[in-house]
Amino acid sequence: MNPNDESSAYPEGSEKPGERAENHAKSILLVTLGVIILVALVFITMKNVTDSTPVTDEDILPEKAAESGQLAPDQKESRSAIIGGILTNNPEQLQNLLLEDIQSGVNNKFTKTHAYFVTHRFYDNGGDIYEIYNYVNSHPELAFLKEAESIYPEYFDLIAKGQLPKTFTDRGNMANMAYAEILDKKGYGDTALLGTIANQYAKIALFSKIYATKDAARADMFNNLADQLLVKSQAYALKMRPRVLAVVDGSADTTSYTPHEALVGLNQYASSLRYLTAHNIILTGVDHDKESADIFDYTARLARSQFIELINFTSLINASTLVIAGNRDTMAINEALESIINHNTAERKPFKNGALDRIINARTEVVRPDLIIRELDVYSKSNIVGLAVLSPDFREWLMKNGWQEEDFEIEVFLLDLQGQ
Repeated sequence: MNPNDESSAYPEGSEKPGERAENHAKSILLVTLGVIILVALVFITMKNVTDSTPVTDEDILPEKAAESGQLAPDQKESRSAIIGGILTNNPEQLQNLLLEDIQSGVNNKFTKTHAYFVTHRFYDNGGDIYEIYNYVNSHPELAFLKEAESIYPEYFDLIAKGQLPKTFTDRGNMANMAYAEILDKKGYGDTALLGTIANQYAKIALFSKIYATKDAARADMFNNLADQLLVKSQAYALKMRPRVLAVVDGSADTTSYTPHEALVGLNQYASSLRYLTAHNIILTGVDHDKESADIFDYTARLARSQFIELINFTSLINASTLVIAGNRDTMAINEALESIINHNTAERKPFKNGALDRIINARTEVVRPDLIIRELDVYSKSNIVGLAVLSPDFREWLMKNGWQEEDFEIEVFLLDLQGQ
């Protein structure tokens, strides 16, 4: 045996030291490659599962940014309360935040925003005026809001007796706006609150003018009510207009308002201009068509970038009020409805009780034959069908989401408004 011959020191078939090290390195490499391939397969599998699983709008909310610390605690809390009120039919957090501020003597931009969204609940809960009525009457700190009852005493008398429906009525809407008027009077008004008062009063006035043509016995009552509300609508629109323009042109102090408030307020103000146009009322020095279009362009961009839960409502109110103001152009209506028409509900499930959900479910509404008690607002079946008449693309989207041909066979009230 040659001591210098390494091969002679190992039995046949065994590894030499150099070969052992080389084979060990090869084994490590193979294991590493195997792990990499396994991880890649898992990633691909998970990606396929993710890609094939519908997600909801909630999955892309800026709320995710709040979870990662990109929003301050007060912003996060406020946003959570607002989303709860709008999308989950839960007013408790909003009501508590407002009550706590009033108890503490706080009145900042969040206080005003929460005050507004407490009144906005009327449009989120199906028109149940008793929610805010019971809230106000359950807390001594809110006693100042009982002053609202003197604005429309006959309606509040019905509420006190439990005789006003818990579903949307113009009388309930006006009682809700009475609360908004007092909030503004007491210093809790913001752009959203003022814009909503201007818009809702102009809208109710328009419907009242229509009712007057259908009910001769009460024509004077409806016309007088409309005239009173139009005076208020114009006053609130003019009061808030400088704030609106300052937000849009960027000159407003961004620390004095919340983006959520601005988005809603601007939508409501732009909408009020179009309702006033339908009344043949033009505010002095205001180009209603251009100003409303510019504002809706702004709010659509703001909604897409920060408040995706409100983009489809912005789209719907834009399209609906275009028609109210007399625009029947299919291209313009399609452009306004773009976010809705392009929303693939199979890939991104709509918010429950959100704008898309309510639009889709409008098909089940029982349309009352009496125009005076019919639902006529933006989420009504009458409004949705009216938009579908003008926009074949919107009609096609509705049919992809459960609407049937017979669902469109109703009187299209919306198209008959102009010129009344």
